[in-house]
Amino acid sequence: MFYKLRNTASLKQIEQELNTPFAYPKLYRPIKVLNGFKEVSLPIITMEKPKVIDFSIWGLLPTDFEENWSVFQNISNTLNVDIQNINEEDPFLSEALNKRRCLIIVTGFYTTYISNGKIKSFHVFRKNNLPFCLAGIYNELADGFKTCSVLITTNTNSKGNAIPSFSIKQPLVLKKKYFDYWLAEDNSFCDLKSLVKDLDTYTFESEVVDQKTLDPSEVSNNPF
Repeated sequence: MFYKLRNTASLKQIEQELNTPFAYPKLYRPIKVLNGFKEVSLPIITMEKPKVIDFSIWGLLPTDFEENWSVFQNISNTLNVDIQNINEEDPFLSEALNKRRCLIIVTGFYTTYISNGKIKSFHVFRKNNLPFCLAGIYNELADGFKTCSVLITTNTNSKGNAIPSFSIKQPLVLKKKYFDYWLAEDNSFCDLKSLVKDLDTYTFESEVVDQKTLDPSEVSNNPF
């Protein structure tokens, strides 16, 4: 699964690459490890407000949930959701997929791979560390805070197979040409499933990283 992301782009780089301004620019700061085991915030673009970049806490919560973020994540980890396992009989996830989709902005993500009996960690990124977007779903709580989940899918792309990973899953990466389609209100549950089957993605690069830099006790980033 994918529990650590990276966003080292400057605010200006993100706004220029995505041609979209931050709604709250003072809240953004670059960070090497966005650790999902902590309560961290991610920059996102939502269906509701596709013309601005907002923020969301990573780890989807039900809209009517009133307890702490950590309470829910301890019983149901929603940092990642496999889009292929979402079915219309599950209103918690299917409603979000139908009505509250988002783009999650990153410059990379972290994977693990077993080599010669030992775990190696990798940082996966685009050439020149350009920002890109992961497909996501989100909910808004009664207090106005948003929570989100990164959607993952089975890796069937020959280019994507170069990504070193212990799992056959990978984050659902969307190129710019898919942004409008992903955020369009009139696309159905079935339309979205079909999109994933024929998705074109980037050719990624990767580098080995020191496991110590990914220690869950080390990183926190929540501006709220």
